Amino acid sequence: MQEKHKHMNCKRIFRYLFFTFFVTLMLPLSCREDEWAAHNKSSEDGVSKNLLEVVKENQEWSKFREALEITGYDKLLEQANNFTVFIPDNSAWASVDMGNLIELKLIVLSHIVHEKRLSSDKSLYTFMQAISTKPVKYNADDETFNGASIVSVDHVASNGVIHTLDKVMEVKKSIWEYLRSINYKQVDFINSLSDSVVDMSRSVEIGVDENGVSVYDVTWKYVNNFLTEVPLDDESKIMTYVVMRDGGYDALYNKYAPYFQNVSEDQTPYDIGFNVCGDMAFEGLVDITAHDTLANMFGVKVPLKNVTIDAAYEASNGRVYVIDRTSIRLREKVKPIIIEGENYSRTSDNLFVFTRYRRWASGLYDVHLCSKVEQKDTIVTPIVDEFNNPIRNVTGGDSVTVAVLSKTFNTPGSDDAVRSNINNFFIEYYANVNSVPYEIYYVAYDDVEGHYTPVNQSMRLEQKLFISRPGATRLAKDGDKILNNYLGDTICFVGQDVAGVHKLTQLSMWTLDEKNQLLKKALIGASAKTMQVPYTGWLNMWLCNTTRSTATRAQGMLYLDYIKLVPILPND
Repeated sequence: MQEKHKHMNCKRIFRYLFFTFFVTLMLPLSCREDEWAAHNKSSEDGVSKNLLEVVKENQEWSKFREALEITGYDKLLEQANNFTVFIPDNSAWASVDMGNLIELKLIVLSHIVHEKRLSSDKSLYTFMQAISTKPVKYNADDETFNGASIVSVDHVASNGVIHTLDKVMEVKKSIWEYLRSINYKQVDFINSLSDSVVDMSRSVEIGVDENGVSVYDVTWKYVNNFLTEVPLDDESKIMTYVVMRDGGYDALYNKYAPYFQNVSEDQTPYDIGFNVCGDMAFEGLVDITAHDTLANMFGVKVPLKNVTIDAAYEASNGRVYVIDRTSIRLREKVKPIIIEGENYSRTSDNLFVFTRYRRWASGLYDVHLCSKVEQKDTIVTPIVDEFNNPIRNVTGGDSVTVAVLSKTFNTPGSDDAVRSNINNFFIEYYANVNSVPYEIYYVAYDDVEGHYTPVNQSMRLEQKLFISRPGATRLAKDGDKILNNYLGDTICFVGQDVAGVHKLTQLSMWTLDEKNQLLKKALIGASAKTMQVPYTGWLNMWLCNTTRSTATRAQGMLYLDYIKLVPILPND
C-alpha cells in the first residue's frame, strides 16, 4: 500500500508539473493572440469605412477635413485606390492660409501617398512620392517625415491607412519651381523652351459630371528639351543649380558664341544658351563655397573661387545659388575629340576590315584594312623612333633611310581571297565638332614585322583623309573618286609614317591628281595643317588608301588606332 500510495503521489506531482508547464507555455501565446486580436479589432473597426468616413469620425482631423472639402479632394479619399494619408492634427493648421487655394491644394496632395503603408511596413520609412509629386522623406535620425513626427499610427480604412502628424509637413519647391519664381535671363532662356501639356498621370479625379464622365483637377507638365538633359524638375534626383546675374550670363554667352555657330542662324542662339545654362548644373547637393573649381554634370570644370553669392535656396530636390558670374575656360569647354579606329560607321566592304586586339592601342583595339602594297618609287624617307628621333644604323650614319624599289609587301598569313584591291577604299567616321579650327592627328601603327625588316627596307604608310563639314552633303564615291570633300577633289589631308613606328602623327594637306586623286605634292605652312570648321555639328570623315598607284593589288593597306581633333583656341 505504501508503495502504491507513493506511486500515486508521483503521478499527481507529474500531472501538476505538466499542467503548470503547459499553462506557462500557453500564457504568452494567449496574451499575444489577445494583442493581435485587439490590433485586428482596431483595424477591422474601419475596414468597412473608406478613408473619408474615417476622417469625418475623428474631431482631431476636422481641419484636414475642412481642407479636403475646400479643395474638392474629399472625393479622392472615397475612391477604391489604396492610399497612405498623413494628417496633421488640428493644432498644426494655425500657420496655413486656408483661403489660398493653390497653396492648400499643394499641401493636401503632399500629405497623400499611393499604396497602403502600415507602421510595420519598411516602405513607410524610405523615399516616397506624394500625389503632388513632392517627395516625402523619412529622416531616421530624428524619426520625422519632412520635419513632422507621427503621433498615432495605423488608422485603417477600406481603401488605405491614416497616420497622425504633430505638424504640417514641409512642402518645398523643386529647383525648377523655384527658378520659375525668380527673374533672370538665364531662367528666361530655359523657360522659353517649355511647352505646357496636361499630365494625366498626376491629374486627380475629383468626381463625375451629370453625364457620368470623370472630372479631374488637371495638373500641367512642361515638355522642355533642357529639362530632359538637366532634370531640375525631377524630385527623385538631387542636384545643385547656379544662376548668374544677367551681366554674368551675357558675358559667358558672348564668350561661347563663336564656338557654337550653327548652319541654321535660328538655331545658333539656342545652342549657345543651352550650353551656358547646362554648364551651371551639378549632380548632388553641393556647397559651392567649399570649392575653388567644381566639375559640372557634363565634366566641365567651373571656377567658383571668390564668386559673390546673392541668394541660396534649399529646394525639395537640391539647392539653388544665385551668383554674380563665373568664366569657364574655353579649353575646358571646347576639348580635343578622340575617335577610336574601331568605332567606324561603315566601310567600302566590311569583309576586308579587321578589328584587332592590341595591348598598346587606345581602347585596346585598332582597325586594319587587309591589302597588298607594291611600292614603285625612289622616295627616300628617314625612319624615326617613337620620340621622333632618327634611328642610327650600324655604320654610324645619322639615320637609316628607306629606298624601296619595286618591293612587294603582303599581309602575312593571308591569301588573295581576303585581300582588298579597291581604289580609294574608305573607312567612315563621324565627330561632333564646334565651330573652331582644328589640327588633325592620328596614331596609325603598322606593326607587321615583315613591313619593317630588314630595317633599310621599311614600308611607307601613307593614308588620305577626306572630310565633309557640318551642314554639307556627306562624302560619296563616283566610281573610284571621292566627292564632297570640303577642300574639293584635288586637295585632302594626308598622314605619312613608316612601318614599325608608333607615334602621334599630324596630318597636313596635299594636292591630288585631278583624274585619280593620287598624291602629287605636300602643301606647306600653318594653314596646310589646319581644318577650318565654320559650324557646329557632325563632321563626316573617310580614311582612304590608294596614294601612289591605282595598279591592281597596289592600292595600299590602312591602319588606324585613333584620330584626334585638337581645337585651336585663344589663351583665356
